[in-house]
Amino acid sequence: MAERERLGLRLRIFLFFALIVCLSAVAIGAGTWAAAVRLGPEALPHLVLTGGSAWFVIALAALLIWQKFDENVARPIVALSHELERESTATAARAGVNTAPARYLGALGPAIERATGALSEERAATAARIAAATREAETAKARLESVLSELKQAVIICNREHLILLYNTEAVRLLGVPETVGLGRPLSTLMRDEPIRHALERVEARYRAGRHLAHPDGLSIAVLTTTATGERTLAGRLGLIVDGTGGEVSGFAISLGDVTQQIEAASARDRLIWDMIDTLTPPLAALAAMGEILVAPGAPEGEARAAFDAAVAAESHRAAEAIATMAERHAGLRSGVWPMEDTYSPTLFACVVGRLPMSLQGRVRVEGEGLWLHAETYSIVELLAHVLKRLMPGTGAVALAAERRGGNVAVDLLWGGEPVSLATLEAWLAEPLDHALGHLTGRDVLARHRTGFLPNRAPDGRVRLRLPLRAPIHDHEGAPAMPLPRRPEFYDFDLMNRALPADLAGQDLRHLSYVVFDTETTGLNPSQGDRIVQIAGVRIVNGRLLRGEVFDELVNPGRPIPAASTRIHHITDAMVANRPPVEPVLRRFHAFARGAVLIAHNAAFDMRFLGLRQAEAGVRFDHPVLDTVLLSALISDPTAEHTLDALAERFGVTLLPEERHTALGDSIATAMVFLRMLDLLAARGIRTLAEAQEASDTMVALRRRQSY
Repeated sequence: MAERERLGLRLRIFLFFALIVCLSAVAIGAGTWAAAVRLGPEALPHLVLTGGSAWFVIALAALLIWQKFDENVARPIVALSHELERESTATAARAGVNTAPARYLGALGPAIERATGALSEERAATAARIAAATREAETAKARLESVLSELKQAVIICNREHLILLYNTEAVRLLGVPETVGLGRPLSTLMRDEPIRHALERVEARYRAGRHLAHPDGLSIAVLTTTATGERTLAGRLGLIVDGTGGEVSGFAISLGDVTQQIEAASARDRLIWDMIDTLTPPLAALAAMGEILVAPGAPEGEARAAFDAAVAAESHRAAEAIATMAERHAGLRSGVWPMEDTYSPTLFACVVGRLPMSLQGRVRVEGEGLWLHAETYSIVELLAHVLKRLMPGTGAVALAAERRGGNVAVDLLWGGEPVSLATLEAWLAEPLDHALGHLTGRDVLARHRTGFLPNRAPDGRVRLRLPLRAPIHDHEGAPAMPLPRRPEFYDFDLMNRALPADLAGQDLRHLSYVVFDTETTGLNPSQGDRIVQIAGVRIVNGRLLRGEVFDELVNPGRPIPAASTRIHHITDAMVANRPPVEPVLRRFHAFARGAVLIAHNAAFDMRFLGLRQAEAGVRFDHPVLDTVLLSALISDPTAEHTLDALAERFGVTLLPEERHTALGDSIATAMVFLRMLDLLAARGIRTLAEAQEASDTMVALRRRQSY
C-alpha cells in the first residue's frame, strides 16, 4: 500500500503518456488499414512503413516529453509533498520547505512558502503559550529532581506491574551497575520482590478495609529485602500511590537504605547471647552443684577437699574465659534494628498460607479472633511457613491461632497427634530461610525477636507449638484517629497504567521501550576477521530520549586497529589495550537492552557483529530490530540519500563534530531522528511494531530488486 501511494502520481502520469502512445498506434493502424482497402494490396508495404515511422516518431516524442514532464513536474510535486508532510508533523524540524524543485510550477512554490511561513508563525505562537503554561510545572519538577538527587536514601517509584517510573542517583549506586537501573524496567531485576509483594499485600488490605484512615502509618509500611544478587540487605518504607481520595491504587514508592552491616551485627549479637548461654550454663551449673555440696553435711575434707577446690577453680576459670571471649566478640559488634511493625494476625496468617505449596494450603485453617501483634512480619512469615513445611508431612491439618498471654500475644500452631522433638525443632531452626533473607536462620529470627518456640499441649489435648511475640505498640481498638491529609501529587506519570507488553508486535510504536545503539569496528568485514572496538546505546522510554540511561564501552578486539579505521572513529590500540574483550561487554549490553526493541542506522551491519560473538558471550540478541535507513526510505523518496548525516540535516538534528563517528554520539543522533520519524510513519498508517517490520521487509525486497 505504501509503495503504491509513493509512486502513484508518477506512475499515473507515465500511464497517461503510455495511453497516448497506444492510442496513436491504434489510430495509425486503423488509417493504414483503411488506406490499404482503397489503394489495393500493392500499397500495403508502403503504408505500413510510413505508418510505423510516424508511430515511432510519436512514441519517441511522447517518451521525451514524459521524461521532461517527470523531471520538471512530477518529481518536484512528489518532493514537495514529502517536504509538506514532514513540515506538517509535530516533531519535524522547522527549517522551512525547500521550494527549489518548484521553479517550473509557476506560483505553486511561492504559495507553499507563504503557507508554511504562516504555519511556522502559528506554531511559534502556540509553542510560546505552551512554554508559559508549563514553566511553573517544569520549575517544580526541577526542584523535585534536585531534592531526589541529593537524598541519601534510594527512592524508586513503580506502577502496579512493578515497572520503574522514577529513581534517583542513590538508587543507581545502591542497587547495581547503571545498565540494570532504568525507566520502564521490572523492579525484580534490582531486588528480591517477594518482600515487596508481601508489604503491598498488607498495606493494600489496610487501604481496602479503610484502616489507613486511623492507622498511625497511613498508607506506608516498613519493608526489608535484599538486592537481586543477595549481596546487600535493604530496609526502608513502602507507600501506596492512590489516584485521588478513595481511588484506585496506581503504584507505590519505596525509600531504601543499606542495612547489611546493621542486620549482620544484630544477628551476630543475638547469636552471641545464645552462645553465651550455651557456654556458661555447664560451668555455672557445675559451680552451683559444688556450692550445694560445700554447705551440705559431710563436706569433703583433706585430700578430697583439695581436689574439690581444684575442680571449683577449674570451673570458675572456664566460666571466666567464656565471659572474656564473649566480651571480646561483643566489642566488635554494632547494633542494628529490623523494621518492626504492628500487624494484624489474620493478615499475618494469610501471608503464611500464601507461602506454602498448593498441596499444603488446604490443610491449614485459621482459628480464633484476630489480634494485633508487633513483629518484623516478613521474617516471621517465612519462619512460620518454614516450620509448617517441615511439620505438615507428618501431621494432618494444622491450625493457626493467636491468643493474648499477659502483656504479649502468642501465635500457636496446633495439630492432633504426636509432638515434635526438641532436637528435630532445633534442626529446623538451624536451616537457612528464604533466599531474600540472606543467610538468616530460624534461630536468628527468633533471637532478633527475643523469643522462642514453646512446645506443649493445648487445653483441648492438641499438640501446640507456641511462639510468644510482643503486643502491639499502638492502640488499634480504641477511638479512630483523625483521617490523614491527602498526599501531594508530584507528577502525572504516563507509565502508571502501562504493563510490560506481552506481545510487542501489536504495540504502538510510541509505547515501546527502545535501545538505539551503534558499534565502531576495526573494519567493515566481520566475516573476514574485523571486530568490535566500541558499543554504545541510549534508551527511549515512553517517547522520551533518556540521555541519563546510556551504555558506552570500549572493547579490546584482540587484533590491531587499522589506521584507516582509526581516522574515522579515532579509537587507537592504546585506548583499548586495557579494556575487556567483547564477551563480557556483550553480556552487559544484553542486560541493558533486556525487554527493548533494538534500533540502529544500517542495523544489518551492527547486528552481524553482535551475532558473530553472541554464542561465546552466552547470550542471544533475538530482540525485534528496526533500521532507520529502511524507515527513512519508507517516508521519503527511496532514491534519496539516507546516510545518518543526510537524515540529521533533513530532520534538524545537530551533530557535533566531536560526537560524529563515535558510537554514543551516533546512537543519540539516530534516536533523535527516529523520534522525529514517528509522526511521518503514523501518517502512512504505520503505527505498530508489526506494521513497521512488515513495511521494512517490503522496502528490503524493493531495494534488493533495485540492486539487480
